[in-house]
Amino acid sequence: MLKPNTSNSLLSLLLTISVTWNYDIPDPRLTSIGETQARSIPHKYPFLFESPAPLLVSSPFRRTLQTALIGFNRNPTPHPGFQENSSKPCDTGSPPSILREEFPDLDLELVVEGWDSKSGEWAPDELSLSRRAAKMRKWLKDLEEQEVVVVTHGGM
Repeated sequence: MLKPNTSNSLLSLLLTISVTWNYDIPDPRLTSIGETQARSIPHKYPFLFESPAPLLVSSPFRRTLQTALIGFNRNPTPHPGFQENSSKPCDTGSPPSILREEFPDLDLELVVEGWDSKSGEWAPDELSLSRRAAKMRKWLKDLEEQEVVVVTHGGM
């Protein structure tokens, strides 16, 4: 079991939530197994719920947004910098307009047009991924919040 970090540093948690093994489905939703796994988060990681709510950040993919909403029962801050690192359809997000329709209660301010392009800053090549990872570490470090939970992908 993961142990909480009791210092004032960031807390990051990577959760594996089942999705279908069909990599050709663009930005898939959680399967029923994934939904069950998301509901188990409070039981598997109770320390995440002991103190005042940490900042909850999520990749803006459907499955990570669903995981955050189901598992933590509150809205995450979607951030495209935490997206999956391949260009397969299942690892390519949806345009902001689609996400606004499907998740109308979320603040999608950080989800910019083109984040789902898998080109430029969002490309899955080694250099782009390295730069994006460094940018995300800096973004997390610069936050005022002392505790942060990031819901992301196994390949982030």
